[in-house]
Amino acid sequence: MLEQIIEMSPGYTLAGGISNAEDALQLLPELRPEVVLMDINLGEGASGIDCVRILKAEYPEMLFMMCTVYEDDEKYLRR
Repeated sequence: MLEQIIEMSPGYTLAGGISNAEDALQLLPELRPEVVLMDINLGEGASGIDCVRILKAEYPEMLFMMCTVYEDDEKYLRR
């Protein structure tokens, strides 16, 4: 659904949709998006937080927006 919203929004281009951290770590450096919308829970494998931590260290100019259905951010975010 988010992909459709972005595609229909003037001024924005969807660079791609990636469903897991392993693919994100491989493809995002190639796609070089300005902003990445990342889910905290990516299912099996690395989490979205792990993925952002790795990518941000390597590509500090890449911006990330985290989304989640979880209400308790203390479980996932360190201050």
